[in-house]
Amino acid sequence: MTIQNILPFFLVISLLSCSNDQSIIRQETTILNDIFPQIVSDDHFFPLQPPPPAQIVDNFGNITDDTVKNSEYKKFLSKLDENRNVISVEDSTNIIIDRSVITKNLKEKKYDDLIEIFNRETQKPKFQIEVSQIKNTGKFELINRSKRFHKDFNFKNYHGLDLTYYFFGNLIFSRPFIDESGKNGFILYSRDCGFECDRDFIFILKKQNERWIINEKILM
Repeated sequence: MTIQNILPFFLVISLLSCSNDQSIIRQETTILNDIFPQIVSDDHFFPLQPPPPAQIVDNFGNITDDTVKNSEYKKFLSKLDENRNVISVEDSTNIIIDRSVITKNLKEKKYDDLIEIFNRETQKPKFQIEVSQIKNTGKFELINRSKRFHKDFNFKNYHGLDLTYYFFGNLIFSRPFIDESGKNGFILYSRDCGFECDRDFIFILKKQNERWIINEKILM
């Protein structure tokens, strides 16, 4: 086979691969758009907002204000723009590290068919998440995580006193795992904010009336 004969073959394969990748990205963007309003309307979706200044008890049992923290908190309130509600979104989908935990949770909920899909597919490569392509609800301002926090930022010891807006945490998604029917699957979701609003979920997805819904939330 000559080079002239081989080149068209590889060109067709390349075009088909690109077309397939674009189709997958469109599907995943659609899923994120459909489930995003369901995520932010959850009762537990509250902002990282410094609690009222800490109070301490002296040796006589009297409650006294922590003057330093009180001062920091007043400074925070003085510059807070109450009309800004910001969510950061991880720049790309995450790579799954501990597959056994996901498999265990799916098995306990009797989602054996989804385990098969999960095991059949190798580690899905990352894809970039463009927040401009996520349909917003009008309440939130979306930014990529890298616009505000560096890659290894630790939210655990972060109190947000340097912010000028309400911050609702950083959202992290895996690429979705969808069955051959294109109507059932799951996606991994994490939220980092440093307080009890930190969550790791498996969202069981179902397509109804041409829209994706979160059919069940499995807390990991």
